[in-house]
Amino acid sequence: MLDAESYLRIANNLFSQVTKGFGESLKNIKFDNTDANLIQYMRGNIFKFSAAKNEKQFREISSKLYDENGKIKSFQKFKDDVTAM
Repeated sequence: MLDAESYLRIANNLFSQVTKGFGESLKNIKFDNTDANLIQYMRGNIFKFSAAKNEKQFREISSKLYDENGKIKSFQKFKDDVTAM
């Protein structure tokens, strides 16, 4: 399950660093050169990475729902375990 808010926050934070690395707004880059192609490639990879990271976090958190006997943990125990991650 993908959390859209988390997915977009991760992707936008990473992509803002790409923009910062190029030292200018993307509005100022001509999209007929190598830099533009690289930015588009990186943007696609960033969004794929963000989705994968979001899915991994979801699975890790979900794995903390049950104790070693397969019983659902109390909310406080679950919260403590997730917070410790």
